[in-house]
Amino acid sequence: MADRMLDVKQVAGLVNLSYPTIYRMMQRGEFPKPLQVSPRNVRWLETEITEWQQNCPRNSGQRATRPRATGELG
Repeated sequence: MADRMLDVKQVAGLVNLSYPTIYRMMQRGEFPKPLQVSPRNVRWLETEITEWQQNCPRNSGQRATRPRATGELG
């Protein structure tokens, strides 16, 4: 059986991330890179997305914090 090829909308729905977040994570090497199927079209292999999901660290229940900007109060 052939691996399904997913567009960014399908991938975003599966992993519950926005398009910009997916692309930022790809740039940092934290998300699978897509295959270029035409000059303006990319697709992800469903098995790679599923594998990525299975290998993601589980949420510890703590909220992520962002570093404070210089001069920020609080």
